[in-house]
Amino acid sequence: MREIEEGQVVSTTIRWIAHGPHSVVMIYEGYKVNGICYNTKPHDDTRTVQNSGVMFVASTMHVASAKDKNPIIVDMSFYGVIQGIWEVSYNTFGVTLFRCDWVDTKNEVQVDDLGFTLVDLNDIGHYSDSFILASQARRQVFYVKDPSDDRWSVVVKPQEKDFVDNCYNDELGDTSFHFPTILECPADMTREDEDIQYIRVDCEGTWVNT
Repeated sequence: MREIEEGQVVSTTIRWIAHGPHSVVMIYEGYKVNGICYNTKPHDDTRTVQNSGVMFVASTMHVASAKDKNPIIVDMSFYGVIQGIWEVSYNTFGVTLFRCDWVDTKNEVQVDDLGFTLVDLNDIGHYSDSFILASQARRQVFYVKDPSDDRWSVVVKPQEKDFVDNCYNDELGDTSFHFPTILECPADMTREDEDIQYIRVDCEGTWVNT
């Protein structure tokens, strides 16, 4: 709005975002970003490797108590599992999103005495923030069941690679389209096989001499 009020030219990207995304969405089972191959959890379930774990770091505001008037901004790690990979089209460009199940960070993330991060993958939170940009997935993680307690999974952070991770088509899986469907036809819509009245019958017509 400031750009418009000041008479500045609004970028083409902002204009297309204002129009909204296309209703047809590309859906992927795998995607490569930042040199890392990610898969969805359903695709992982058919394979012997695990590439659906992701860690997202965000800046959050922390307060010591409800009366704390000096909040601080800190980086906080969120751990999740990729359930869907969507590419949203804005006509001239696309935006890839990861739809994830995020572990509830309030009670279900802890660090044990040995320094390992433990998460409960069955306790999902942050439902209103399920999506992240694919470019924000800076770190891939793996989850290993804790042998001493099946409720918890140990977060394994692989070392950063100094080479490009090659992904092949069979690893990335299939690509499909998602078309939003109309589940019920509105009452005011006419079906193609019905007779259409092109003459009004609710009033008396007017004769015109030609």
